[in-house]
Amino acid sequence: MNWSEMAVVGRIARAHGIRGQVIVNLETDFPEERFRPGAELFIERNGAVETLRLTTVHFQHQRPVMGIEGVETMNDAETFVGHELRVPLEWLAPLPEGTFYRHDLIGCRVDKP
Repeated sequence: MNWSEMAVVGRIARAHGIRGQVIVNLETDFPEERFRPGAELFIERNGAVETLRLTTVHFQHQRPVMGIEGVETMNDAETFVGHELRVPLEWLAPLPEGTFYRHDLIGCRVDKP
């Protein structure tokens, strides 16, 4: 997986509780699609792209609280804080005509009328 060719869907805000869950700040308009048990997300740590598989998800104040496979304690969860969550571009849903993903706009030139 090429990290720079993936779309950001969230950022881990903080650990939640004592069972290794984390709270995510969303950067997607499709949270129910991205954040569900069994879903895979990607994170970059120590120069390597890792796959995270979600075990549990519930929403609290419009933010997902998620469990990650293999993450069992608050200390484990805290190692993920601040990291972006991404998915491959080909996993993104098609958008209606005239709307764009942020990554589609990066590098575009805007002319003044």
